[in-house]
Amino acid sequence: MQRRGDLHTRVVNKLGAAIVDGHLAEGEIIDLDKIEEELDVSRSVTREALRVLSSLGMIVARHKVGTRVLPRAEWNLLDTQVIAWRSEGKESDLQLHDLLQLRSGIEPLAARLAAGRLDAAALQTLRESCDEMEAAARTVDRRTFLRADEVFHSTILFGCGNELVARFGQVVVAALEARQHESRTAITELTPPSLLLHRKLLQALERAGSGKAGRAAAQAERIARELVDLASVELGFDA
Repeated sequence: MQRRGDLHTRVVNKLGAAIVDGHLAEGEIIDLDKIEEELDVSRSVTREALRVLSSLGMIVARHKVGTRVLPRAEWNLLDTQVIAWRSEGKESDLQLHDLLQLRSGIEPLAARLAAGRLDAAALQTLRESCDEMEAAARTVDRRTFLRADEVFHSTILFGCGNELVARFGQVVVAALEARQHESRTAITELTPPSLLLHRKLLQALERAGSGKAGRAAAQAERIARELVDLASVELGFDA
Protein backbone atom coordinates (compact mmCIF):
# COMPACT_ATOMS: atom_id res chain seq x y z
CA MET A 1 0.00 0.00 0.00
CA GLN A 2 1.35 3.41 -0.96
CA ARG A 3 1.87 6.00 1.75
CA ARG A 4 -0.25 9.13 1.60
CA GLY A 5 2.76 11.30 0.79
CA ASP A 6 3.68 9.04 -2.13
CA LEU A 7 0.12 9.16 -3.44
CA HIS A 8 0.05 12.93 -3.15
CA THR A 9 3.33 13.26 -5.07
CA ARG A 10 2.14 10.87 -7.76
CA VAL A 11 -1.08 12.83 -8.33
CA VAL A 12 0.74 16.18 -8.39
CA ASN A 13 3.25 14.90 -10.94
CA LYS A 14 0.59 13.23 -13.07
CA LEU A 15 -1.61 16.32 -13.25
CA GLY A 16 1.30 18.74 -13.61
CA ALA A 17 2.72 16.79 -16.53
CA ALA A 18 -0.73 16.52 -18.13
CA ILE A 19 -1.20 20.28 -17.94
CA VAL A 20 2.20 21.24 -19.38
CA ASP A 21 1.75 18.75 -22.23
CA GLY A 22 -1.76 19.98 -23.03
CA HIS A 23 -3.54 16.75 -22.16
CA LEU A 24 -5.41 18.96 -19.73
CA ALA A 25 -5.89 22.00 -21.94
CA GLU A 26 -6.17 25.66 -21.04
CA GLY A 27 -9.70 26.41 -19.87
CA GLU A 28 -10.58 22.75 -19.33
CA ILE A 29 -12.53 21.82 -16.19
CA ILE A 30 -10.74 19.00 -14.41
CA ASP A 31 -12.92 15.95 -13.80
CA LEU A 32 -12.08 15.01 -10.20
CA ASP A 33 -14.09 11.79 -10.29
CA LYS A 34 -12.17 10.62 -13.36
CA ILE A 35 -8.82 11.41 -11.78
CA GLU A 36 -9.68 9.55 -8.59
CA GLU A 37 -10.81 6.53 -10.56
CA GLU A 38 -7.82 6.47 -12.91
CA LEU A 39 -5.24 6.99 -10.16
CA ASP A 40 -7.12 5.09 -7.44
CA VAL A 41 -6.85 7.89 -4.89
CA SER A 42 -9.22 9.55 -2.45
CA ARG A 43 -10.84 12.96 -2.84
CA SER A 44 -8.67 14.35 -0.01
CA VAL A 45 -5.46 13.31 -1.78
CA THR A 46 -6.73 14.83 -5.02
CA ARG A 47 -7.60 18.10 -3.32
CA GLU A 48 -4.16 18.28 -1.69
CA ALA A 49 -2.57 17.85 -5.13
CA LEU A 50 -4.82 20.53 -6.61
CA ARG A 51 -3.74 22.96 -3.90
CA VAL A 52 -0.13 22.50 -5.00
CA LEU A 53 -1.02 23.14 -8.64
CA SER A 54 -3.06 26.17 -7.63
CA SER A 55 -0.06 27.60 -5.76
CA LEU A 56 1.92 27.25 -9.00
CA GLY A 57 -0.67 29.26 -10.92
CA MET A 58 -1.66 26.29 -13.09
CA ILE A 59 -5.28 25.91 -12.01
CA VAL A 60 -8.01 27.88 -10.28
CA ALA A 61 -11.05 26.58 -8.39
CA ARG A 62 -14.38 28.38 -8.63
CA HIS A 63 -17.51 27.59 -6.66
CA LYS A 64 -20.19 25.93 -8.82
CA VAL A 65 -17.80 26.01 -11.80
CA GLY A 66 -15.06 23.57 -10.87
CA THR A 67 -11.30 23.52 -11.17
CA ARG A 68 -10.12 25.10 -14.43
CA VAL A 69 -6.70 24.91 -16.11
CA LEU A 70 -5.10 28.33 -16.44
CA PRO A 71 -3.06 29.59 -19.43
CA ARG A 72 0.72 29.24 -19.33
CA ALA A 73 1.10 33.00 -18.80
CA GLU A 74 -0.25 32.41 -15.26
CA TRP A 75 2.11 29.57 -14.36
CA ASN A 76 5.13 29.98 -12.11
CA LEU A 77 7.59 29.03 -14.83
CA LEU A 78 10.53 29.52 -12.48
CA ASP A 79 9.34 26.89 -10.01
CA THR A 80 11.57 23.83 -9.99
CA GLN A 81 8.62 21.43 -10.30
CA VAL A 82 7.27 23.22 -13.36
CA ILE A 83 10.75 23.21 -14.90
CA ALA A 84 11.00 19.45 -14.33
CA TRP A 85 7.60 18.75 -15.90
CA ARG A 86 8.30 20.92 -18.93
CA SER A 87 11.74 19.37 -19.42
CA GLU A 88 10.12 15.97 -19.88
CA GLY A 89 7.25 17.18 -22.08
CA LYS A 90 6.49 18.72 -25.44
CA GLU A 91 7.80 22.12 -24.37
CA SER A 92 11.28 20.90 -23.47
CA ASP A 93 13.07 22.68 -26.33
CA LEU A 94 11.18 25.93 -25.80
CA GLN A 95 12.00 25.90 -22.12
CA LEU A 96 15.61 24.93 -22.77
CA HIS A 97 16.04 27.92 -25.08
CA ASP A 98 14.49 30.28 -22.52
CA LEU A 99 16.63 28.88 -19.71
CA LEU A 100 19.82 29.26 -21.74
CA GLN A 101 18.96 32.91 -22.25
CA LEU A 102 18.42 33.24 -18.49
CA ARG A 103 21.72 31.51 -17.82
CA SER A 104 23.53 33.90 -20.16
CA GLY A 105 22.47 36.78 -17.92
CA ILE A 106 22.82 35.12 -14.52
CA GLU A 107 25.95 32.96 -14.71
CA PRO A 108 28.47 35.58 -15.92
CA LEU A 109 27.26 37.91 -13.17
CA ALA A 110 27.53 35.14 -10.58
CA ALA A 111 31.07 34.31 -11.73
CA ARG A 112 32.15 37.95 -11.44
CA LEU A 113 30.62 38.28 -7.97
CA ALA A 114 32.09 34.95 -6.83
CA ALA A 115 35.63 36.08 -7.69
CA GLY A 116 37.41 36.66 -4.39
CA ARG A 117 34.43 35.40 -2.36
CA LEU A 118 34.75 31.64 -2.70
CA ASP A 119 36.50 30.00 0.23
CA ALA A 120 39.01 27.17 0.05
CA ALA A 121 36.32 24.51 0.38
CA ALA A 122 34.30 25.94 -2.54
CA LEU A 123 37.39 26.17 -4.74
CA GLN A 124 38.23 22.56 -3.89
CA THR A 125 34.70 21.54 -4.87
CA LEU A 126 35.22 23.24 -8.24
CA ARG A 127 38.51 21.39 -8.76
CA GLU A 128 36.93 18.06 -7.92
CA SER A 129 34.01 18.79 -10.24
CA CYS A 130 36.38 19.54 -13.11
CA ASP A 131 38.27 16.31 -12.42
CA GLU A 132 35.03 14.32 -12.32
CA MET A 133 33.74 15.84 -15.56
CA GLU A 134 36.99 15.08 -17.35
CA ALA A 135 37.05 11.49 -16.10
CA ALA A 136 33.37 10.99 -16.97
CA ALA A 137 33.91 12.39 -20.48
CA ARG A 138 36.68 9.85 -21.08
CA THR A 139 34.43 6.95 -20.06
CA VAL A 140 31.27 8.51 -21.55
CA ASP A 141 29.59 8.35 -18.15
CA ARG A 142 26.66 10.67 -18.85
CA ARG A 143 25.09 10.69 -15.40
CA THR A 144 28.33 11.41 -13.54
CA PHE A 145 29.29 14.08 -16.08
CA LEU A 146 26.01 15.95 -15.71
CA ARG A 147 26.02 15.68 -11.93
CA ALA A 148 29.56 17.07 -11.70
CA ASP A 149 28.64 19.91 -14.08
CA GLU A 150 25.64 20.74 -11.89
CA VAL A 151 27.82 20.85 -8.76
CA PHE A 152 30.34 23.11 -10.53
CA HIS A 153 27.79 25.71 -11.57
CA SER A 154 25.75 25.58 -8.36
CA THR A 155 28.89 26.16 -6.28
CA ILE A 156 29.48 29.44 -8.12
CA LEU A 157 25.84 30.50 -8.14
CA PHE A 158 25.29 29.90 -4.44
CA GLY A 159 28.72 31.18 -3.46
CA CYS A 160 28.53 34.53 -5.24
CA GLY A 161 27.27 36.37 -2.16
CA ASN A 162 24.13 37.80 -3.76
CA GLU A 163 20.88 36.29 -2.46
CA LEU A 164 18.83 37.33 -5.51
CA VAL A 165 21.32 35.81 -7.93
CA ALA A 166 21.34 32.68 -5.77
CA ARG A 167 17.54 32.54 -5.97
CA PHE A 168 17.72 32.52 -9.76
CA GLY A 169 20.52 30.03 -9.32
CA GLN A 170 17.95 27.56 -8.03
CA VAL A 171 16.26 27.82 -11.44
CA VAL A 172 19.53 27.22 -13.25
CA VAL A 173 20.28 24.20 -11.06
CA ALA A 174 16.79 22.81 -11.74
CA ALA A 175 17.48 23.19 -15.47
CA LEU A 176 20.79 21.39 -15.11
CA GLU A 177 19.16 18.61 -13.08
CA ALA A 178 16.48 18.21 -15.75
CA ARG A 179 19.12 17.18 -18.28
CA GLN A 180 19.34 13.81 -16.53
CA HIS A 181 15.90 13.00 -17.95
CA GLU A 182 16.61 14.12 -21.51
CA SER A 183 17.46 11.73 -24.32
CA ARG A 184 19.93 14.04 -26.04
CA THR A 185 23.65 13.26 -25.91
CA ALA A 186 25.49 15.04 -23.11
CA ILE A 187 29.04 14.25 -24.22
CA THR A 188 29.78 15.52 -27.74
CA GLU A 189 32.60 16.86 -29.90
CA LEU A 190 32.13 20.19 -28.09
CA THR A 191 32.77 18.63 -24.69
CA PRO A 192 36.58 19.06 -24.79
CA PRO A 193 36.41 22.85 -25.37
CA SER A 194 33.69 23.06 -22.71
CA LEU A 195 35.91 21.23 -20.21
CA LEU A 196 38.75 23.59 -21.04
CA LEU A 197 36.52 26.60 -20.32
CA HIS A 198 35.41 25.07 -17.01
CA ARG A 199 39.04 24.68 -16.04
CA LYS A 200 39.87 28.25 -17.12
CA LEU A 201 36.97 29.57 -15.09
CA LEU A 202 38.25 27.69 -12.06
CA GLN A 203 41.73 29.16 -12.58
CA ALA A 204 40.33 32.69 -12.82
CA LEU A 205 38.46 32.19 -9.55
CA GLU A 206 41.60 30.79 -7.93
CA ARG A 207 43.57 33.86 -9.01
CA ALA A 208 40.86 36.08 -7.55
CA GLY A 209 41.24 34.27 -4.25
CA SER A 210 44.99 34.93 -4.22
CA GLY A 211 44.54 38.71 -4.22
CA LYS A 212 44.05 39.51 -7.91
CA ALA A 213 40.30 39.92 -7.73
CA GLY A 214 39.74 42.81 -10.14
CA ARG A 215 41.21 41.40 -13.34
CA ALA A 216 40.31 37.83 -12.43
CA ALA A 217 36.66 38.82 -11.88
CA ALA A 218 36.45 40.26 -15.39
CA GLN A 219 38.05 37.10 -16.80
CA ALA A 220 35.66 34.88 -14.84
CA GLU A 221 32.67 36.82 -16.18
CA ARG A 222 33.91 36.53 -19.77
CA ILE A 223 34.66 32.80 -19.50
CA ALA A 224 31.28 32.07 -17.88
CA ARG A 225 29.57 33.81 -20.79
CA GLU A 226 31.62 31.77 -23.26
CA LEU A 227 30.55 28.60 -21.44
CA VAL A 228 26.86 29.39 -21.79
CA ASP A 229 27.33 30.37 -25.44
CA LEU A 230 29.06 27.06 -26.11
CA ALA A 231 26.27 25.19 -24.32
CA SER A 232 23.76 26.95 -26.59
CA VAL A 233 25.62 25.81 -29.70
CA GLU A 234 26.01 22.29 -28.34
CA LEU A 235 22.27 22.07 -27.75
CA GLY A 236 21.41 23.34 -31.22
CA PHE A 237 20.70 27.00 -30.50
CA ASP A 238 22.49 30.10 -31.74
CA ALA A 239 24.89 31.56 -29.21
